[in-house]
Amino acid sequence: ADDKVVNYRKNFNMFMKPLATAIKFPDAGDCFDYRFEPKLKEWVHWDQWVFQYNPVAERMFQNIVISNVELERMKHILHLHTTQKKPVLYVGVAGTGKTTI
Repeated sequence: ADDKVVNYRKNFNMFMKPLATAIKFPDAGDCFDYRFEPKLKEWVHWDQWVFQYNPVAERMFQNIVISNVELERMKHILHLHTTQKKPVLYVGVAGTGKTTI
C-alpha cells in the first residue's frame, strides 16, 4: 500500500508561480495567499480584504459573521462565477462557511 501523502496545494503552487512571468507572485507565501487585482496590476494578499469586526450589542448570535481570509476567498469566487452566470457548488466539512455565503 502506498502511504505517501500528496500535497496538492504545494504541487500546484510550484507549478503556478513560475507561470506568472509578467507580474510575479510575491516571494512570501504561496499562490493561494494572493488575489490578482487588475486595476492595481499586482497580487494583493487576501488579508487586505478582511474587514475588522465591530460588535453590535443588539445583533443575534446566529447573525454574527466575522470576516476571515477563507470567507473572503469564497465570496470572491462566488462573485466571479455569478457575474458570469456560472453555477457554483461549495463542498466541505462542517464549519467551513458554506452556509454563510
